[in-house]
Parts: sequence; C-alpha cells; structure tokens
Amino acid sequence: MNGRDTYAAPPSVTRLQSHALLAGILGLALCALGALTNPAQFFRSYLMGYLFALGLALGCLGLVMMQHLTGGHWAVVIRRPLESATRTLPLLFILFLPLLFGVRRIYGWARPGAPAASRFQTHWLTPSAFFLRFVIYFAIWLMLMALLNRWSREQDGNPDRAILQKMRRLSAPGIILYVLTMTFAALDWIMSLNTHFDSTIFGFILVGGQVVSAMSLMIAVLVLLARSEPMSRVVSRVICTAWASFSSPSSCFGRTSLFPSSSSSGPATCPKRSPSTPSVFRRVGSP
Repeated sequence: MNGRDTYAAPPSVTRLQSHALLAGILGLALCALGALTNPAQFFRSYLMGYLFALGLALGCLGLVMMQHLTGGHWAVVIRRPLESATRTLPLLFILFLPLLFGVRRIYGWARPGAPAASRFQTHWLTPSAFFLRFVIYFAIWLMLMALLNRWSREQDGNPDRAILQKMRRLSAPGIILYVLTMTFAALDWIMSLNTHFDSTIFGFILVGGQVVSAMSLMIAVLVLLARSEPMSRVVSRVICTAWASFSSPSSCFGRTSLFPSSSSSGPATCPKRSPSTPSVFRRVGSP
C-alpha cells in the first residue's frame, strides 16, 4: 500500500448512509414540530442530543492526538475513521447556532432580572460572554482538527518523519487544550443549567465519557468495515484488543493505563473465548 492508494466504502456503508440520511430528514421534521409546539422542551432536548454528537467528534479528536503523542500501533487501523469523525466539527459548529436562539429558554441566568448565585456568575454567565466563549472553544477545536487532518494527508504522499514530529508536537498541548476547553464548555452548557451546582472534576469526567464513546463508535465502525476488503485482513485482532480494553467499567479509571500495556500479550493474542464471551472475539466477518 502506498500513500496514493484509495478504497471505496463497502456497499454496507452506502446503505447505512442512505438510511442515516432518511433518519436525519425525519429527525429534522420532528425537531421543527417540537420547536413549534413546545419551544422550551425542544431546546432542552436539542441540547442533550447535541452534546452526545459533539462528544463523539471531540472524543475522536482526543484519540487522534493521543495516538500521535504516544505512538505505537494500537490506533493505526482506526486513525482514518477517527479523522473522518473529527471532520464533522464544522457541521457541529453550525448545529450549535439554534441553541444561541434558545439561551433564555434553556438557562435561567439568561432571563432578564434573574438573580445570580455569586458575583462571579454575574460577569461570567451573560449571553454575550456565552457566545464569545462558544466561538473560542470551536476556534481551538477546529484549528486542531484542520492541522492534524492536513498533516495526515501530507504524510500519505510524503512519509517524512518531520511531519510525524509536527503532529506530535501539536498533540501535546492539544490534549491539554481539549481538556481545558471541554471543562469550561461543560461549565457553560451543562453545569450552568443549575447555577448552584459546582464541581471541579465534572469536565474531566465528561472528557473521559467522550473518549470511551468515541472508542465504542470506532469498534462499531470497524465491525462494519471488516466485512469487506481491505479491512477484513487486519481488523479482527484490533477489535479483540479494543473490546478487551473497554469491556469493564474499570477500563478507564480503575487501571493504570487506558490501553493494553506493552508487557501484555499484545494484539496478536486474544482472550480465551468462553460460552459467555461476546462473539466479537471471533474473527470479524466470519460466519
């Protein structure tokens, strides 16, 4: 395989894309109906759905930066799907705009005459500051996404180690920026729903959930892609390792490493399959 090789998505992906488009059109129609009949509930529900979709894209961005920073082969196969997911961020920027029109319906602090819980909130929680920080958050996320995707494409045609070093140098501060911006975004978009709620770890917990959700999405994507060439030749053991890493609740916060350590048997060895073990441990795409 060289840097110019391209592969079309298998027919199963095309069918799924068509079904997703129909579901999206139906969802937009239902959103319009909800906005007309019960605007307050519509905006609250829209916020919840939006945060889920945004979490998938940002979790994928975090995994891309983690892979560039740590190196290794654990995410090589899923790097292209991860990068594809990050490229939905411009669309998510646009999809946030309806929430700006519903700020006063969602957040009590945005309503005229609403009392603030503290002097700090008086200056922090204002519609203009809310909009300004939204622009800053997305400017940082879009910059990270654009640079990493551009350099990754350059690396396809020019496997220069200098490009790899550029991505690594950006990923180090990029992960810090991702955690910080998501922490403040969680404060603005979620915690401020109740101005008396405060937490110093809520944003980090949200970041952890986004990363796990992104990895879960990648497992589902690889299961789908593994039914056709060329992914069917390489994806089975990756799926096995990823499933083993994330199959228990302690995989993220109860172990010393998020991913299998180099001292383990590695991706070449799958856990022994028992009758209760999920069928994903079989070769993906096998009958």
